Amino acid sequence: MAKWLNLVLVGGCAGLLMMGLAAPKAPTVEAQKLVLKDKAGKVRATLGEDADGQWGLTLYAADGKPRATLQLDDNDDPQLDLRASGGKAHTMLDAISGLSLYGSEGQRRVGLGVTGGTEPGLDLADKQGRLRLSLRADEAASVSLYDEQTIRRIFLGFGGGDARVYVLGGVPKRPREAVTDLSRASVQSSALMEARADGTLSLRLHDPQRHVPWKAP
Repeated sequence: MAKWLNLVLVGGCAGLLMMGLAAPKAPTVEAQKLVLKDKAGKVRATLGEDADGQWGLTLYAADGKPRATLQLDDNDDPQLDLRASGGKAHTMLDAISGLSLYGSEGQRRVGLGVTGGTEPGLDLADKQGRLRLSLRADEAASVSLYDEQTIRRIFLGFGGGDARVYVLGGVPKRPREAVTDLSRASVQSSALMEARADGTLSLRLHDPQRHVPWKAP
């Protein structure tokens, strides 16, 4: 009897073991954060919530610095951030502002996106991050050039069959501590050259008060 009992117990344990091996594995893994390390124990990738409360995937270089991040921002919009090995240069792509390129100084130098979801545009800035060139293309296409005070000085536009070129005067330079919004400052003077769709050409000069002291024809 004891021999048969031992056989039954061994057979039962073996059956349970085989059933456990044959059982399907769980299709999902649930965790709040996943951290991957290399052979040296350095963190090379994380998946989960970061210190700022944003969720995403981050890849790290051997020096421990993040090099690539795919995450959701505070508004749950997706962002992709690619960083160079040294300095502050990096490239960002998000669903709202489009593509942004940052220089080694950390300033945004190039912006490519669609304003309001309808108007594609390209912005170029200097190393101080000041806008110097803006290109827009919608029903009317335009190019704008800005001076070091981010005042628009040249405007070239085309729409409805008419082409226009504005040359705008600047404003006196103000000290850095001035709080005046230079983007709204009135220009000193301007000149407008226009070529209409019917072939008519015109040239007008404007003074700071927007009067037209001279025009042709």
